[in-house]
Amino acid sequence: MMTEQPVPKPYHRLVTAVLVAINLIAIGYAIYEGQPGERDYHFREESFIIWLGSAQMIGAALLFFACYLAVNIIRLEEGSRRDKYTWLIFAVGFLVLALDQQFRLREQLTVLIDGTLPGRGQTSSTVLVLKAIPTGLAMALMVVCRSTVLANFRMVIFFAAGFWFLVCMLLVTMLFESMGVSATAAKIAQGSCKLLAMAMFLSASYAALLERIWAAHTAVQVMEGVVERGKQRQAVAKRQRLTMRRRKAELRKALAQAEAEEAEEAEEAEEEKESGEEAEVQEEAETRAAEVEADDEAEVETKEQEEEQEEEQQEEEKGEAGDSEEGAEDREG
Repeated sequence: MMTEQPVPKPYHRLVTAVLVAINLIAIGYAIYEGQPGERDYHFREESFIIWLGSAQMIGAALLFFACYLAVNIIRLEEGSRRDKYTWLIFAVGFLVLALDQQFRLREQLTVLIDGTLPGRGQTSSTVLVLKAIPTGLAMALMVVCRSTVLANFRMVIFFAAGFWFLVCMLLVTMLFESMGVSATAAKIAQGSCKLLAMAMFLSASYAALLERIWAAHTAVQVMEGVVERGKQRQAVAKRQRLTMRRRKAELRKALAQAEAEEAEEAEEAEEEKESGEEAEVQEEAETRAAEVEADDEAEVETKEQEEEQEEEQQEEEKGEAGDSEEGAEDREG
C-alpha cells in the first residue's frame, strides 16, 4: 500500500521575515555608520548596501534559473515553450539588474548617450528613459507570460510587494524633492525602498522555486500512485491467473476422475457382460448335459423295457413250449 509522503515545508513566510529583518538591520547599520552630514554614505555606489542589493538580485537570478532547470531538464511539469522559457528570461533579467546595480551600467550608458549628442550634457530625461525601458520590458514580460506568472500565486504576491516598494521609492523621492527635504534623507529613503524591493523579488524567486518543488512532490505522488495501481493491477491479474490455473487444474482433475469413473463403469459393465455370457454358456452347457443325461436315461429305460419285453416274450414262448410238450406227452400217453 502506498504511504503518504510528507509535504515539503515551504517556510516562505519565515524566509521573507528573515530577509526583511536582514535588510532593515543593514539599513539601520548603514545610517548609524554614516558620518554626520553624510548619513547616506553607504547608500551610494560601491558600498555594502549596494553589494547587498546586488547579492539579492543574483540570488533571485539563481533561483529562477533553478526553476528553469527544474521545468526543462528535470521536467517536473509540462507546459508550452513560452512557459518553459519564462524562468530563464526572469533569471537573465535579474542578472542584468544585478550587474546594473553593481557596475552602474545605466549611469555609464547615460553618460555615453549624452556625450555622443552634440550640444547636450547629461540630462535627467535620458535617465528616465533608461529607467522606463526595463520597467516597460518587465511589464511586457508579465503580460506575455501571464499564464505562468498568475499560476504562481505566492510569487505574484511578492512581486506586487516589490513593485509597491519601487513605487514608494519614486513617490518618496518626488515628495522629498517637492518639500525641499535634504538630499541625504531622500537618498536614504530611496536606497531603503529599493533594497526592500530586492528582498521581495528574492522572496518571489524562492516562492517560485517552492512551487516547482511542490510540483515535483505532486508528480512523485502521482507517479507512486500510478506505480502502486500498476502493482495492484498486476497482483490482481496474477491472482486471477492463479485462480484460472487452479480452476483449470480442478477441471482437469474432475475430467480425469469422470473418465476414470466411466472407465471403471465400462470395465464393470464388461465384466458383468462377460460374467453373464459365462453364466449363459454354463447354463446352456448344463441344459445340454441334462438333456443328454435324460436321453441316456430314456435309452436305458427303453433298453430295459425291451429287455423286459424280450424276457417276457421268451418266458411266454417257454410257457407255450412247455404247454405243447405237456400236450404232446398227454397225447402220447
